Amino acid sequence: MVVWDVDSYSGFDLSEDESDTIYMMSPEELLERAKDLEGRPKKKRVASDAYLHLARRYIVLRKGDAALKILKHATDLNSSNGQAWFHLGMLYREEHQYHGASHCFKKSLRFRPKVVEHWVEQGVVKYILGEWNETIRFLRKSLEIERTSRGLQYLGLALFEVGEREEALIHLQEAHALAPEDQQIMFSLGILLFREGEVAEARELLQSSVEHPKHQRKKVQLRIRDALDIGNEKVETWMCLGDIFERIEREWETTIIYGIATRVDPKHAQAWFQLAQVQHNYELYEGCILQAWMCDPRDPDILYAHAETFYEAGLTKDALDMFNEVLAMRPDHSGALFRQGEIHDEFEEAEKQGHAPYLGEYGCYVPDEAYDDY
Repeated sequence: MVVWDVDSYSGFDLSEDESDTIYMMSPEELLERAKDLEGRPKKKRVASDAYLHLARRYIVLRKGDAALKILKHATDLNSSNGQAWFHLGMLYREEHQYHGASHCFKKSLRFRPKVVEHWVEQGVVKYILGEWNETIRFLRKSLEIERTSRGLQYLGLALFEVGEREEALIHLQEAHALAPEDQQIMFSLGILLFREGEVAEARELLQSSVEHPKHQRKKVQLRIRDALDIGNEKVETWMCLGDIFERIEREWETTIIYGIATRVDPKHAQAWFQLAQVQHNYELYEGCILQAWMCDPRDPDILYAHAETFYEAGLTKDALDMFNEVLAMRPDHSGALFRQGEIHDEFEEAEKQGHAPYLGEYGCYVPDEAYDDY
């Protein structure tokens, strides 16, 4: 689901008449116009812009797949269409394809370096990927163009992670002043203040960042208070906060909290495991599961999740060995039982065709003499 607001984008240099004309056209009319321009000599660049505006209309209509296809075509027609690259990057980001999004934002910055959103969103993606210094570099550049609340927010979050705590709080406070009703900024500032020991102010901001029915909001606010009372240097605090925000379906905040938990205690297996559960990007998920398994290789749920990453990678024999190990720990583990049966059926079929998957032909190297023994 595409959720970002295309109408807030400031990267166009359209006159009021041009903007009104585009706004009044239906998607069908925009498509017809784009195709007509594409068929004319020396009109590829103009056609690329027409397809861009069609894609924007699809985004408003929540037709992300159609918009993605159109934007790819727009960049094929004109590889220097910075606005099209930016919109393509935003769609990739919404699909949690962060490396793809970063590549597109790099293109948009090359061709449209004076548009503040291009710098901000590249910084946001770098933050999601945990590249703090890159985040800071892009967002400092964005502030030279315009001091946006979003740029200030993520710059503050990244600065705090590299130890620039005083400057981080200054930026978050400015972001809050620019957008006092923004719940994510309230949350961000509250988290940083709590990490600095400013518990009372942090509690007020974190509780205010929760929008819920009145009878439920009070309960959530009390749970936040109780979690903060544990202390900002204890991983249990962050695990409790993560559970609170996960229960009210605040994914962004939950991810931030569990990420902090892994930095408070890098050897806390459940912190890594819970962080994995809220990751939508498979590479980030896989990395978290690996860290969780390294911290606690004897937890059957963590081992099962680790085995799944091997299975997804096609390392079936290795995965089977791990699923068997899970069942040795917990014989009724439904996921491992299902995978074990599925792999056995697959291997039996392979044996009928003359293969030896149980000896490692599927998933890992086995010396030739092993096949001779078979």
